Amino acid sequence: MPGPEAVLTELSDSGELPGTYPASLDQLEPSFRSFLLLLRSAFTTGLNQANANVTDGVACPTFHFDYVDSPEPAFAFQHEGCAFIIVSVEMAKLLMQLAGTLSLTQPILKLLAIDVTHPDMVDLLRMVLFLVELNFLVCHEFTHHVHGHLPAPFGKGIVIWKEFGGAMPGGTRLEEQAQEADADSYAVLCSIYSSE
Repeated sequence: MPGPEAVLTELSDSGELPGTYPASLDQLEPSFRSFLLLLRSAFTTGLNQANANVTDGVACPTFHFDYVDSPEPAFAFQHEGCAFIIVSVEMAKLLMQLAGTLSLTQPILKLLAIDVTHPDMVDLLRMVLFLVELNFLVCHEFTHHVHGHLPAPFGKGIVIWKEFGGAMPGGTRLEEQAQEADADSYAVLCSIYSSE
C-alpha cells in the first residue's frame, strides 16, 4: 500500500485532488516553511494518538495532515486506508496574517499583559495565535472523519468533504449546516483535550 504522500501525489497527478501536491512550501519564508513542516508532523502524530475519548470510540484509518496549493481552504477525505486532513498553503498564510493582526491589537495585548517593548513576545504571541487557529481548523476537519460526515466514495473516485459549495452527494444543505455546527463545536472540545 502506498504511503500518504504517494497517494496525494497520485490523486494530484490524476486531477482528483482539488489542488496540487506537493504544495509550494519552498516559496514561503524559510522560518514559516519550517514551522508548517513541523506542524505537519506534529498534527499527523497527534491525530494518530487520539484516544477513544476524543474519537468518540470511532475507529478511523491512519491520519495524515498535509498542505496543498488549492482554492479550497481545507478539506477532508479518506482514500487508500488513510484519513486525510488537508489545508491549503493560502489558508495557512491567511491564518498567519490574522494571527499577526491579532498579536498587535491593543485590547488583546492589554488583556494578556504582553510587553510590546519586547518584540520577541509579540512574535511569540503571533505564533501561538496561529497555532490556536490551525489547531481549531484541523480539529474541525478531524470531526468530519470521526462523526461520519464524510460520504462513502462511489465508483473509483474519491469524495471530498469541502466546506463551501453545493450539497454533497446524498446530502442536503440543512444537513451539512448541522454537520458544520457539529464540527465547530466538537473542534472546541478537541482543542481543549489537545491543550491538556
